[in-house]
This record gives sequence, C-alpha cells and structure tokens, in this order.
Amino acid sequence: MNERASDYAGRPNEDDATWAGVALTPPQTFFPGSEFRITASLPASTTVAMLRTPAGRTVPVLSKPDEYYGAAVTYANEGAPIRGFAFTRRYLRPGLRFRFGSDVTFFSTDLNLLRASLWRVDGRA
Repeated sequence: MNERASDYAGRPNEDDATWAGVALTPPQTFFPGSEFRITASLPASTTVAMLRTPAGRTVPVLSKPDEYYGAAVTYANEGAPIRGFAFTRRYLRPGLRFRFGSDVTFFSTDLNLLRASLWRVDGRA
C-alpha cells in the first residue's frame, strides 16, 4: 500500500490536522471528520485474527495481516461513547487523537473494512 498525502482529496483543513497515513476500519464505526482517541493498542494476535475471514483465511487484498497494527478507538460523543477499531501499518500511540478523511473506499467486502485517510488532530503525526 503506497501512502501519499496527494492521493487523498477528502481531507480536513490542514490548519488543524496533520496527515498521518491511511487506516482500515469497519463501516459501522466510520464517522468521517469526527475526532476519536486511540484508547488501546490491540495485541498482534488479535489484530491478525481480526484481519482474517471468520474461517481464518487471508484475503487477496490483505495477504499479510501481521504487517498491521490494531487500535481500539473511542469517539467523543454527547451521549455514550462510540467505540471502534482502526488498523494501520504504523503504530498509533494510545492517547493520541485522530479523525478519518471523507475519501473512503471499500477495502474488503470479505473483511467488511473501509480504507480512508487518517489525520492527527493533536499535533505531529
């Protein structure tokens, strides 16, 4: 996956966010432009299991799930917090805040994952 900022047109205002790459996330918890905090890093074995089919197989578009880091994320919400997951090829430290860009594509229907740009909103990426 070749990641370049110029590949992404749906990015937030560069004055308040820094491009941090791309991420994979389930569509159920994808809210473009909404800030979320990395609440925990997932163990490597959990990340690999989540990036395989229920039968334990890899999919052609993601043949090496062990190259990804998994993170639990929490969106700030006026009611109950919304929790989800993000997967990237770089480590996302717990406590940092990000948001997804609006440049979403379906990454894998077998894994039910979207791919979108990732923007850090609390400083350098």
